[in-house]
Amino acid sequence: MASIVSMKALLESGVHFGHRTNKWNPAMRQYIFTERNGIHIIDLQQTVKNLNQAYNKVVQTVAEGGTVLFSPACASFDMFNDYEERGRAFKQLVLELQAKEG
Repeated sequence: MASIVSMKALLESGVHFGHRTNKWNPAMRQYIFTERNGIHIIDLQQTVKNLNQAYNKVVQTVAEGGTVLFSPACASFDMFNDYEERGRAFKQLVLELQAKEG
C-alpha cells in the first residue's frame, strides 16, 4: 500500500523542523535525524512509517466498530468547539484519504 502522505509533502510542509537544540526532550533522541543551525531535524523516514502505522490502526479500529478519540496537542484544534465537531472533521479527513487510495 502506498503511503498516505509522501516524504516530499512533509518536507515541503516543514514538519522536519524540530525544537531548538537547547530546548528538547532527550526521550525524542531516536526520532532526530540531525542538528542544523541550532535546530533539530526530525527523521522523516520514521515519520512516514509511523504515520502509516497510525493511519492503518485508526482505519482498522473504525472498521471493527471501534471509536478513536483524538486529543489536541496544540491550539490549532481550538477551532472546533466540541468533540463531536472534531470527530466529524476527522471522519471527513479519513474519507478523503480513503478516496485518494482508491
